[in-house]
Amino acid sequence: MPFLHTATEKIYYEVHSPAFTDQTDTIVMIHSVITDHTLFDSITAELTQHYSVIQYDLRETGNSASATGEISFEAHIEDLFHLLHTLHIKKCYLVGVGFGGQIAVKFAACYEALIEGLILLSLPFYSDSTIQKIKRCYNEESKNQIPVDKILELGKLESLKYPNIQEVIERLKQMDPNVYFRFVKLSTTASLFQELSSISLPVLTLSGQNDLLFSSQYLISKTMFLKNYSHMTIPNAHSLFLVKEKAALLREIVVDFIKSNTYQLPSLKNDSMKILKNWESDTAIDIQKDFHAHTPSLKVDFLYSFSVYVNGQLITEGWNKRFAQEILLYLIFHHSISREQLCEALWPEMPLSNAKKNLRVYLSHLKKLIERRTFRAGFTC
Repeated sequence: MPFLHTATEKIYYEVHSPAFTDQTDTIVMIHSVITDHTLFDSITAELTQHYSVIQYDLRETGNSASATGEISFEAHIEDLFHLLHTLHIKKCYLVGVGFGGQIAVKFAACYEALIEGLILLSLPFYSDSTIQKIKRCYNEESKNQIPVDKILELGKLESLKYPNIQEVIERLKQMDPNVYFRFVKLSTTASLFQELSSISLPVLTLSGQNDLLFSSQYLISKTMFLKNYSHMTIPNAHSLFLVKEKAALLREIVVDFIKSNTYQLPSLKNDSMKILKNWESDTAIDIQKDFHAHTPSLKVDFLYSFSVYVNGQLITEGWNKRFAQEILLYLIFHHSISREQLCEALWPEMPLSNAKKNLRVYLSHLKKLIERRTFRAGFTC
């Protein structure tokens, strides 16, 4: 088996390539905490028809071994840098899942010249309330045992019927608790916004519609203003199973992302139906909603940029003020919600009484934006 050897580490990797040359784009896959390089096996075969694909095991996972046991972002960044250097890779695309996405972002912030673009699945963006939930989950358990049941409950997984969920449970049970808890602690202390803001590379994030712990709404609300950033929410999917359950769609998204970047063509923007052809009919990318028969329509497009149309007319002003974008996006996904729930979702760190006072002003602003084009139609908050 091929290994990258350093003074203290032994990193397992695989290279899959039709022709490993300078003319072939390279994709490096970075897996999540509870998986290993095999996570990407379902998409590698077809991708290697066009690209060189590298899969590797993070230190302390899979076939990789560490003499020091060090788990830090600096260490993971160093491992990836040595891997690219050893394989003489001048530039590549990074595809990261979960914790692997965090590594990808931090690596790109340090070595942007080596990266063509980022595709990030299930990127952990932690609100204060989410971090507190995670801490409560682990504080109630012994550090000598991974609380599998509580993890499933925390991620709302116990009710899902995906065929791969049993594999996730087995992986959790087999993982070294000490290694797992160190990974989780590192992940929850990572702040990605500064790194994402500093990157000028094209970045695409993917989330599952059924992912409740790291919701796409929260991710979008925090990143929608970033340069060269776009997001896709996959309907009827959970982020934990995106790679295996949506393999065909993911392969197509990766190929289209690279083609649009390579040829400087906005194919993802101009040919979105090509990407969406395998999506279910309830995709939340292009939404048109009738409030009453023969009354105004509201259309919101946020696949690549944020655009709002009322009666077919684009509203261009006012969206960068008073959380108008964030509130509208959240209401699109949650048609029936209380003011308290809205405050908790968008501003979990703010005292509820203060959040509700602010929300009254924000909703009034949003209402005025919509009613400018509705000819006094019945839009109510």
